Amino acid sequence: MFDRRQFVLVSLVTVATLAASLASSFAVADDVERRSTKTPLRGTITAENSTGITVKPSQTGKTGDVQVPIDDVAEVRYDGAAGLALRAAAGLERAGEYEKAADQYQKAAAAGGSEFVAQSIAFGQARAAAAAALATRERLDEAIRGLEDFRTKYPASRHHFALHELLGRLLLEKKNTAAARQAFAELDKATWPELKMRAANWDGRALVQEGKLDEAEAKFDIVAALPAKTPGEKIEQQQALLARCDCLVAQKKHDEAVATLRRIIQESPPEDAELQAAAWNNLGDVLRAADKPKDALLAYLRVDLLYSTERTAHAKALFVTAQLWDRLGRPADATASRDKLKRLYPNSPWAKLSSGDGSS
Repeated sequence: MFDRRQFVLVSLVTVATLAASLASSFAVADDVERRSTKTPLRGTITAENSTGITVKPSQTGKTGDVQVPIDDVAEVRYDGAAGLALRAAAGLERAGEYEKAADQYQKAAAAGGSEFVAQSIAFGQARAAAAAALATRERLDEAIRGLEDFRTKYPASRHHFALHELLGRLLLEKKNTAAARQAFAELDKATWPELKMRAANWDGRALVQEGKLDEAEAKFDIVAALPAKTPGEKIEQQQALLARCDCLVAQKKHDEAVATLRRIIQESPPEDAELQAAAWNNLGDVLRAADKPKDALLAYLRVDLLYSTERTAHAKALFVTAQLWDRLGRPADATASRDKLKRLYPNSPWAKLSSGDGSS
């Protein structure tokens, strides 16, 4: 039977394996994909820092260096064998294959390349380790050290803000809210609204963890009320409303939380799988807290049926679905959900919780 996922992974590894021979056969310029235009900027990257990228264009008719602000950078594709191997590693990382990605980043590092490629490979390694730690809630300290080591070695890289967001998230998992808020404060130093809104949302989540619900709710309200001019800013507005529901649940304002979550689901694009999955899971959490198990089950099943590409959200939905099937007297369905969880996400904390208590 054709396994599309296996085919994709094999293809990614094959790309990296062929990288060296391809690079020796022809020359391809660096490419910078920009959010502001569909046309990639092709040429040679001559400088990178936390504020932007400088490109010497190779297109006919273009003269002089082009400065691309970091908030306009959607993707960077580097020339050469190392650049190709880097892309293959990043593809594995996006697929959630963190161990395979780590091996591929090692191969990319061995392929050489410019100082900017080396920085991106090093950050890819630290980012993949962080993503794995967040997915499994294991080796958090090691992932934190990896990001801190990168920051020490490359203090002004173009990955500066992405690094501090990841660092703050890891520190939140460690319940070290003071250090997490410092990382998010660095994120807030960005000059564009979307990232400032994101920094405020993460800081608000840290405040929730500290039990400072009024401060957190005020922060979320500010973000939700800001004008949103770009798709990214609109997503951050919805994330603020989503996070605000945690405050409402803590205050046992279940009806208001349910109304907010249903509005988020209705107003957000159905194709925004990350936001939709989080909203349906949160709705399930609220309905469960309000002692409405059947309604909660329907919310979690939405994630299972429609948003299974969101690995972390899907694992949680399967875990709670199994609990609810048991509560509703459907042990066969509970076992099916539990088995699916262990088959698809054996290393997730949800699978380990399911194995640990025997009944949930």
